[in-house]
Amino acid sequence: MTVLETLYKLKNNFKNQLETLEVSEENLRNKYEIERKIYQNASNNNIFDESILNLLDNNRQIAERNLSEFIVDKEKSKKSYEDLLKKVEDSIRKITK
Repeated sequence: MTVLETLYKLKNNFKNQLETLEVSEENLRNKYEIERKIYQNASNNNIFDESILNLLDNNRQIAERNLSEFIVDKEKSKKSYEDLLKKVEDSIRKITK
């Protein structure tokens, strides 16, 4: 495998990682929305006792916290991948000139 081939593979890898970050965030957002709606519906119906409502609220809070923490980490990772991608693209340009 040549250096140029390796650089193209790295470029594709970093692009895929950036896409994966977006999909992961979307999945966590969906999970949070589901947990929020479950809790909201359960609390509005008044058919569950307090312990079940607390459990559902805990699930909602965990999903919210996971999403929030992921967003913070995602921004750091995104910046790193974008920096690496730029360096790889610069190297490809230098080689192909």
